[in-house]
Amino acid sequence: AAEPYLSTLKEQLRTRALDALGTESAALVLGTAYGDDSLMSSTAREEYKLSGLSHITAVSGANIAIMFLLGYRVGLLLRLPRRSLVFAGAGAVAAYTMLLGFEGSVVRSLTMGALGALALIRGTGRNTLSALTTALLLCLVFSPSLALDMGFALSAVATASLVLVAPSLTRLLSAVLPHT
Repeated sequence: AAEPYLSTLKEQLRTRALDALGTESAALVLGTAYGDDSLMSSTAREEYKLSGLSHITAVSGANIAIMFLLGYRVGLLLRLPRRSLVFAGAGAVAAYTMLLGFEGSVVRSLTMGALGALALIRGTGRNTLSALTTALLLCLVFSPSLALDMGFALSAVATASLVLVAPSLTRLLSAVLPHT
């Protein structure tokens, strides 16, 4: 029952964006907001790819983080306790994910976002590499096709690099930057 409703909602968003912005702007706004590049012409899509900007119209961790922060900030306005703030952010992400569907990039971003939310609830920075490994394995269990997805591999390597390099980089930069 949710699928026809979501299709109708996406169609209404597309129509409203077209009316208000025009084709090219609507294509960029919808692509940036939730990965809908159906309004983009094939030449525009190719130009984005050649310029290295095709990631702008793809769902990524940034979209998930923005939605999490939106829910978190609404919780702050409502003066919710810390744990409830994290759940408010997770609820916003869940609603956003329902709009998107469960494509590879969405599953990957959602899993990493859930890991971040769990870290916020626990309040510790230990065992990040094992948590990342668990998240990657969960992604592969729920979507085995990700094993052949180059985007998944690049995300895994980038996140692992951040996890492994961040402590050393923090120590190195703490001499010249304030530690937060």
